[in-house]
Amino acid sequence: MSGGDPWDQTLEEVDENSGYGPLFNVFAPLASLHTLLPKAVFALAWIGTAAAFARLFAGDERLRALVPVVVAYFALNPYFWIEIALYGHFDILPAAAAVASVHLVLRGRELGAGAVLGVGALLKVTPVVALPFLIAARPRRWKALVLGFATVVLVVEAASYGIWGTNALAFPLLAADQESKLLSIFQFLRGDYSPLRILTDEPNLDRLSVPLLVVAGALLVWGLAVRRAHPVVSVLTTFIVVLGLYMRGHQQFQMLVFVLVPYVFLTVGRAVQLSRLLWLTLSVYLAWFSAFSVVYVLGGQLRTEPWVELREIVGLPTFLLTIATVVVLLRFRATPLRIPAPAGSLNIGRRSRSARAVAAPRATTPTPSQE
Repeated sequence: MSGGDPWDQTLEEVDENSGYGPLFNVFAPLASLHTLLPKAVFALAWIGTAAAFARLFAGDERLRALVPVVVAYFALNPYFWIEIALYGHFDILPAAAAVASVHLVLRGRELGAGAVLGVGALLKVTPVVALPFLIAARPRRWKALVLGFATVVLVVEAASYGIWGTNALAFPLLAADQESKLLSIFQFLRGDYSPLRILTDEPNLDRLSVPLLVVAGALLVWGLAVRRAHPVVSVLTTFIVVLGLYMRGHQQFQMLVFVLVPYVFLTVGRAVQLSRLLWLTLSVYLAWFSAFSVVYVLGGQLRTEPWVELREIVGLPTFLLTIATVVVLLRFRATPLRIPAPAGSLNIGRRSRSARAVAAPRATTPTPSQE
């Protein structure tokens, strides 16, 4: 609040740096008024996201009957209650910004889409990985998308640099030296049950996380963006890959996936909407993280026996599930893109315009806080 560096590791009671973006600091004035005000904002964002999805489903005649299911997904899922209402994690904001940016691109509002994505990335850098796929989705309008994104980022970063200095620009790099945690495969590989202990007493492959993210990102851009795969499936796949390879394996990071999955359903054709393989796989993926959040609470954040042992092993099944989910998603990368209808009234008796279906260019090869 006094203009000091909020990324300073020498601050009292700060034992690690989150690497959050400069816009995260806008919650400081709210917290100074009342400690629960930021959490209230996050809860309102959760409710607003649920309402927005309900209206999008209501706007499609064929999906209107699913509005109660969508509302139940957001209202009854323990994941949202635990990560937002209980722990007050702000990840719903960058997640909502990411899905809003995707929606605006598909509705032909590239400038606004870029601006919203910029806001999400300045809260937490992860949403920026959607940018190449959104550019590929609108190759003739990519300049407007990049202009909106760059304008927001440059203005905010310039102001942040003037207030806080170089860390306001370097925040994406600040988490690179932290150790792996919880659901990360790297936590498992350096834990008590790591097979690498056959070779060394202190295995640690954390340093491979960033190089693997770079390589995986390049492959995804080449295989999905360059080849013009389904943009929403591409973004979801990329988020899952990035979260699977990132060494900071906190469950709240998965908010991006939880919010984007319903939007995928809106943007695929009837045949894919009826695919048991795809939706069963995604359901298992979401259920795993929901169940883990519940266990995390019941087990006192897994800090005492016998719960603490879970910290050493959950990274492995999470990684295997991530691989399986990505493999299944890639099978649907060339599915035709269906543009969601304009948001409709939540009065399901009211008639609204149905969604338009357009064919996306197919790929040349047949059939993604601290504790």
